[in-house]
Amino acid sequence: MGQAWGFGRYGGPEVQEFFDRPDPVPGRGEVLIRVDVAGVNPLDHVLRSGLADGLDGGRPFPRVLGMEAAGTVLARGEDVNGLEVGDAVFGFALTGGGTYAETTVLSAPNTARIPEGLSATVAATLPVAGRPRWTCSTSSASRPVPRSWSTGWGAGSASPSPGWLSGTGCV
Repeated sequence: MGQAWGFGRYGGPEVQEFFDRPDPVPGRGEVLIRVDVAGVNPLDHVLRSGLADGLDGGRPFPRVLGMEAAGTVLARGEDVNGLEVGDAVFGFALTGGGTYAETTVLSAPNTARIPEGLSATVAATLPVAGRPRWTCSTSSASRPVPRSWSTGWGAGSASPSPGWLSGTGCV
């Protein structure tokens, strides 16, 4: 049993609260992690307000806030390859597990080991803000793309160089 920060109904900041919940169990294609750092993203208030019902897995209330985290793998579900118990990782909680908690489940295909030299704090900020432009810049590149990171607001704002450098047509 661990603590989590979330909401028991849709609404504004006034519906947020701490609550106890059992550790989630990783399903097929998921890993259970001990959360060391959770990323904070504008998407959180969209989910809490109910404007994107289902995006967080459609789990019953109470729901845990947070979509991105870094931590240590505690257990693996079926069909997880390339991640082992004890690995330091970062990724998405796309199935609605929430990351503002002591433990959570991450989607294994959207989870990676934290590269040496990158802190968990920085890694936890990358899945939501960095993923859109990272995918765009690498999806159909015919040549390597120089990687330079920046910070900012919203999807793709903490990202590698724009995809147009790789000929993908993405910006």
